[in-house]
Formats: sequence, C-alpha cells, structure tokens
Amino acid sequence: MKSKLVSDSNRQISFNMDAINAYTSKWVPGTAFDFELVCRMKKTSDPQRRWYWSTVLPCFLDAYWYERDEADIVHRHLKILFFGVQPDSHGIYRDKDIPSVFSNSPTVGPEERKRFIDAVIRKCAQSPDNPIMVPEPGER
Repeated sequence: MKSKLVSDSNRQISFNMDAINAYTSKWVPGTAFDFELVCRMKKTSDPQRRWYWSTVLPCFLDAYWYERDEADIVHRHLKILFFGVQPDSHGIYRDKDIPSVFSNSPTVGPEERKRFIDAVIRKCAQSPDNPIMVPEPGER
C-alpha cells in the first residue's frame, strides 16, 4: 500500500487509520508489516521531453482528431513509423525493437530525438482536415 502524506505547519503527519486497517484486514491477525517513510523528491524533467508531451503531442492529437487519453499509444505508433520498426514473424511490434526517445536511458541520441520531434511537428502542419502550427518552447 502506498499513500501520500503531507506534514502540517507543526511538522505533524496525519493519516487515515481506517484505510490502513481496511488494507491490512485481508491478512491473518498477528501478521508483521514493514513501514517505510520516505521524503518525496522533486522530479526534474528534460525541457525537450516536457515540451514534447505538453505541447507537440497534444497539437498532433488535435490535428488528427485523437482523444487526449490516446497520447501514449499515438506516441508509440509515431516511433514505429519514424524509426521504421518492423513487426516480428507474428505481426506484432515488440517493445524491445522500438527505440526509446525520452526515457532516462534513451536508445537514440539528441540529434535523432530532435529529428523525431521535427517530424511530428511537420505532420501537425500537414494534417488535411485540421492543420496546426506547433508553438515553439516558451511561446504558449
């Protein structure tokens, strides 16, 4: 069970014991549990990754009439098309064959990542029904 806690102005943490008791009720009485309290660290994002996911990809979704919750699958298919990934003998595109563009350990370099983003931007402008110009970082 994971839970997010925040300390108040007196540096006191309050939590919902009813939720904890409901969670632990599925085990037999007397079961031992480990409890770990870890300070949450702020995650820093690559500015190019942040711009792609917050501006470029939503513009692409709008240009081609996709729903916003389809962003992950559309991003996957864009990588398949851009990098020319071939399906296996069963016709399935395996994740091990699809390059990683924005992960913590990407399999493509920064130049290839920029070319990928530029290709997505060009496709936004080439939409036959709803062409959209993607704003540059900081313009929006």
